[in-house]
Amino acid sequence: GTDVAAAAAGAATGAGAATGAAATGAAETRPKKHQGLTYMVLDMEQDAVDVRPLVQLTGSPEFNELFLTEARVPQSMVVGGVGNGWKVALTTLMNERAGLAFFLQVRLRQALDRLVATAQENGRSEDPVVADRLADLHLRTEALRLMAWKGLTAIEQYGQPGPEGSLTKWLWSETNQLLVQLAVDVVGADALSAEDRWGYELLRARGNSIEGGTTEIQKSIIAERVLGLPRA
Repeated sequence: GTDVAAAAAGAATGAGAATGAAATGAAETRPKKHQGLTYMVLDMEQDAVDVRPLVQLTGSPEFNELFLTEARVPQSMVVGGVGNGWKVALTTLMNERAGLAFFLQVRLRQALDRLVATAQENGRSEDPVVADRLADLHLRTEALRLMAWKGLTAIEQYGQPGPEGSLTKWLWSETNQLLVQLAVDVVGADALSAEDRWGYELLRARGNSIEGGTTEIQKSIIAERVLGLPRA
């Protein structure tokens, strides 16, 4: 069939290193907001794709501006058929959150173990306030571990995860921000030096509640799709 032509501008994580990207697009006119979307796999190495790095607060170009000028997508790279992109996109996002949740809870546990060791070394673990905050982080991390396993189990049993993944994303974002803030409090001014990893993590964690769907979006998904509350 005829190739699909795409023209757009936006931002994408890791676009500077990617050879392909998932994208949704629509014809210039479509009946309703979610109707008419088409899900495509885009070849990032064609000349019509322009990637420009965005340097973050941390100094890393993790995010990139992405400009498409008549980029071509063959029909064979259209997923789910023309006009069915919304369903495919939702399935992609739910599976992404399930897999990512497992990875993130492992990384969070590693960071917490490192923080506990640091607090024990410098004696801050004897401070009742610090000990209480560490205990809260432990409980949150354990809850995330169980929720991540639940998401993977749902995929195994039903073929796809449920919207509960939004709760995992929300809890992880909040917990990671609390963890790195406590780390800076425990380490002190040294944490803000260019050589200390916690200083980088403190800056990077600010984006946790924005990337991958803001916390506000996750709360809306939980309210509507998990709790069954009416749309505000």
